[in-house]
Amino acid sequence: MSDNVSIRTERENRPDYIFVLIILAGMSVYYYGARAAVVIGVSVLSCCLTDFVCCKLRGRSSRASLADLGAVTTGLTLAMMMPASVRYTVLAGAAVLSIVIGRYIFTFKDGRIFNCAAIGFLMMALSFPDTVLTYPKPFVFPELANDVTVNLGQSLSKTLTLTDDPSLTPLDLLTGQYYGPMGACHMLILLVCAVILVGRRSVSGLTLFSASAVLLTFTYFYHPYGRTPISGVLLTYCSGMLLFGLIFLVCDSSAVPKTRLARFIYGLLAGLFIVAFRFYGKAENAVVYAALAVSPLSGEIDCMTDNARELFARLFRSKKNIPQQNAEKLLEDMPVMQFTIDGGDENER
Repeated sequence: MSDNVSIRTERENRPDYIFVLIILAGMSVYYYGARAAVVIGVSVLSCCLTDFVCCKLRGRSSRASLADLGAVTTGLTLAMMMPASVRYTVLAGAAVLSIVIGRYIFTFKDGRIFNCAAIGFLMMALSFPDTVLTYPKPFVFPELANDVTVNLGQSLSKTLTLTDDPSLTPLDLLTGQYYGPMGACHMLILLVCAVILVGRRSVSGLTLFSASAVLLTFTYFYHPYGRTPISGVLLTYCSGMLLFGLIFLVCDSSAVPKTRLARFIYGLLAGLFIVAFRFYGKAENAVVYAALAVSPLSGEIDCMTDNARELFARLFRSKKNIPQQNAEKLLEDMPVMQFTIDGGDENER
């Protein structure tokens, strides 16, 4: 059986991404009010306008570029990674960087090297942590001004670096009742999104499985958070936009390799990067760093697995196939036995 995966193009996958991102956007508006809707609109509009300008500067068809829905997908993904209180100017800057760097600079004819939204988010998080990495509490609706006055708190991922047992119930964790990105904390909705995207083959189920296996194994036995292994796993997956990042950044269809074995190895590497950045590097959103670190290796992993497969195939053939002259000699040396069934001479040789 061939190891090649039935590949859908990135453009074919984007409507599925947009569909599930709209579901998350609806939950964000429900949790944070009208400002969440404005944040989503600013992000998508900024991405589309930047894409339009880049097309004009490069002499490309802006209509065809916008029609492939890449800018819309990037804008929605970026908005879900942001707090509902983010300053609009910072958000627009993140959108511009996402399109210019991710979509037009670090790209080649077969696809993109980095996830666009991850680039814009990380650069703004490093430059403006006061507005990108502080969050309003759910159901405390920020005003529509550029600078909000509601009280902001640190994310659950940051809290876990200070205390390994926050006062949150499992129901709070599963429904996103804690400080965090406005679209990345709805765990039950994210699980439904994962099932939809894997079932539609818009994200790699193998990559998601292997990355999750590494994280589950590490958190269950190392037990860095909570009082029990199960609580440690739950806290790990509910913080640092981990599940959201695995689905929309690590398993991005434009980033994962093309073959099953390569996708499995890619997921293992992503899981190891997340463990290294989060538990040893103490990064607040380790999955973003991991996605950017592992995505340039996708093509190399494909090449390495293809070369290894060809090598093992040659070795197997060299051991299995007997040279023709040796086979003929072996047949000549073998005694020929003839048997008759009805009325034959049983002593005939």
